[in-house]
Amino acid sequence: MSTTVAPPRVADKIDDPYGIVELKALIAHPNRHVAQVIHGILISHGAERVDAVDDEPSFRGVVADRAYDVIFVDEKFAAGSVFDLVRRLRRTRSIGNHRTPVVVLMTEPTGHDVLSARDAGTNEIVIKPFSSLSLSRSLGRALRPRRFVEAAAYVGPDRRIRDLPPPLGIDRRGQDG
Repeated sequence: MSTTVAPPRVADKIDDPYGIVELKALIAHPNRHVAQVIHGILISHGAERVDAVDDEPSFRGVVADRAYDVIFVDEKFAAGSVFDLVRRLRRTRSIGNHRTPVVVLMTEPTGHDVLSARDAGTNEIVIKPFSSLSLSRSLGRALRPRRFVEAAAYVGPDRRIRDLPPPLGIDRRGQDG
């Protein structure tokens, strides 16, 4: 099932420290109540459109048909692994959302989960239970412009978050492969 709610337009947009105003978001969550909480947080910050889906066929349909600025996916949303779902999204270049930032919602992520999320192409992890502030901060980090890598072994945002100089001042990345 797919739901779309358009908020009333706000004439004077106030402070938008997290880049949420006029945002188009997709929430993929099996629990409609949690999806409504996230929806409410995004709308209260001025999001333009927030769609919610509660099953994979609906997810595949809306990501193929609509453009989003961010996608939220719960760890229990996918029939298999949420990381496989993110990996499939990243590798399906025929849809416009393959580069859209993905935020995964998790209850108790282990170190292995964090590495799996990173390797699948996830931009951020939000730990549940979350507050409006923690969700907004994670969203702000996910929306920061980052290079997008499309390689044989990995498709997703550049995993190097810190801008450090190359070791010994020699940048050999341009010479790789």
